[in-house]
Amino acid sequence: MRAVIQRVSAADVVVNGGAPRAIGRGLMILLGVRDTDTLDVCEKLAQKCAGLRIFEDAGGKLNVSAEELGCEALVVSNFTLYSDTKKGKRPSFIAAAKPPLSVEAYEAFVAELRKTGLARVETGEFGADMKVTLTNDGPVNIVIDPDECIDCAVCIPECPEAAIFAEEDVPEDQQEFIALNAELAREWPSITRRKPYPDDADQYHGVKGKLKFLKR
Repeated sequence: MRAVIQRVSAADVVVNGGAPRAIGRGLMILLGVRDTDTLDVCEKLAQKCAGLRIFEDAGGKLNVSAEELGCEALVVSNFTLYSDTKKGKRPSFIAAAKPPLSVEAYEAFVAELRKTGLARVETGEFGADMKVTLTNDGPVNIVIDPDECIDCAVCIPECPEAAIFAEEDVPEDQQEFIALNAELAREWPSITRRKPYPDDADQYHGVKGKLKFLKR
């Protein structure tokens, strides 16, 4: 699942030539669903979108979320977010999910977004002809792809070694791992599903100084 989030001062969508479905200040969210997606990511993705600190605080820093401000959101499904342009000039959309998965995931995401602190959530209509108008405020545009990473808080409680931290919470004696993580994250795939422990996990449980065993 992939979300393109735009901070807007206003946005609306016209579905099949009908009346505009409009919002004021808030988030314009284009949502794409991949053919391998599962519905379990919808809750975290919705919370992440609503909680993104992309609005200015009193000091002019991006430090306040749409949820905190009680803003609105407009969600429009968009299968073209999973286009593949590696070959030729005509995009391929083979990775985009088809109904019923695409519809179920879209509706589940909207339902979870409505549970957040946003004042109101408007939507387009899956599979319909839609005309979107918006005023991007900033401009501010954010892309969230859970296949890459969505939130450290998801993995922190799952780690049996208590070795996962948000960057701002990394202990002083482990600061060297920030640069190492940034380097290896470009090469190693993100872990998006819990997997069985390796056969030798117990052997290394609680052992200090394991960095020397890193194979690169």
